[in-house]
Amino acid sequence: MFNLIIMLIYSCFISFLLTVIPTLNKPVPSEIHPFIKNGHAVLDYKIGDLNNDQLSDVILILKDTNEESRSVGFPRSVIILTRNSKGNLKKTKENNKIIFQTDEGGVF
Repeated sequence: MFNLIIMLIYSCFISFLLTVIPTLNKPVPSEIHPFIKNGHAVLDYKIGDLNNDQLSDVILILKDTNEESRSVGFPRSVIILTRNSKGNLKKTKENNKIIFQTDEGGVF
């Protein structure tokens, strides 16, 4: 139970940082482009070895391209991309609830 609470607090903290701190306009690698859903843009991404196979994997966070023009919340997606044995990225997991929507959160 304690671990679940810590994970929830950590998730909220990450969501807060992604909402409050503006993302730098860093270029998105071309190999990530096929995983960007229609009507979405990259909010942020991180590259690293997520599964200890010595290959670089990706955590991708997407936002709706219309989220700044409306006050209604839009879900944000977290997509985990891992590399297969040929070095190609594949979508391993996706979650639309772990990152706060645009109308969720507030002052902590």
